[in-house]
Amino acid sequence: MVKIPRTPPAPTGLREPMPEFLAAIAPECIVDLDVREDLRAGREPFTRIMAAREALPAGGVLRVRAIFEPVPLYRVMQRHGFAHWTEELAADDWRVWFWREGEAQALAVTADATNSAAAEAHDSGSRDGPHTPPAPRRADAADVAGPDEANDATGQEDDVVVLDVRGLEPPEPMVRTLEALERLPAGATLVQINARVPRFLLPRLEERGFTYEVREQAPDLVRVFIRRRADAFRTPDQESIMHETTERTLDVRVIPPREKHPTIFRTFEALAPGDSFVLINDHDPRPLRYQFEAELSGRFGWEYLEQGPEVWRVRITKRGES
Repeated sequence: MVKIPRTPPAPTGLREPMPEFLAAIAPECIVDLDVREDLRAGREPFTRIMAAREALPAGGVLRVRAIFEPVPLYRVMQRHGFAHWTEELAADDWRVWFWREGEAQALAVTADATNSAAAEAHDSGSRDGPHTPPAPRRADAADVAGPDEANDATGQEDDVVVLDVRGLEPPEPMVRTLEALERLPAGATLVQINARVPRFLLPRLEERGFTYEVREQAPDLVRVFIRRRADAFRTPDQESIMHETTERTLDVRVIPPREKHPTIFRTFEALAPGDSFVLINDHDPRPLRYQFEAELSGRFGWEYLEQGPEVWRVRITKRGES
């Protein structure tokens, strides 16, 4: 069973000291992007961060400020050729430095040259008075604004998929989350934004082989980071096996009675011939089978996988046209 951690994992960036070239980098080469207010307000900052990444000048460093360690962002930035170093300034204040890996050596050379010039100027004395280095540049609205960012309910950037379910009535948050997880690419992370901890969803995630981390960031703001448990260990040869053995599951125990049968039939109609899904219920769905036989005679397969006393599981298969 996956448990919600009481304390966050050890910050990855603090396992090693700050790289020397970062400590010596010229301030004008640093672009600061503070997304803490976005996160506190429930707005997803991925669009802003990706725009800042695109606008980063050659040899520059992007510093992102967040209220938690943005672990999913590391993998996204790595795919774009960026390395990172992370520091925890406070429990709810994290700063991550990103730089293009191919430019690390150039940055170090630039830093050394800057330090040498500064030492030389200090030795000879300044006739023009003390020099104040320019402050790090902040990414402004023109650099990082995204279209309709604050109004997007969902967003996706490479390995991170964002799903905002606030304001939805049950069971829509669970249904939409499970549907999004079915489409989640291998190795990706789904970030669900909710107004509360989705306690009925968490056991379903465990049943389906997902791990999760819940972060309660405000009384009405919760983020759930969901990943496939097997992603870190899956090989290309196993991919086809996983595809063949992983079935869609529809748990109707959390769906209001009047919506159960319509939801089940929509799920069935969406299947390709030969595909199936596993129906989970808290009683024998015999009346549903009678309805299938009346409306879809010869077009479906019905196989009990578990028959009570508390849970019934039925595999329903869509047969090909005869």
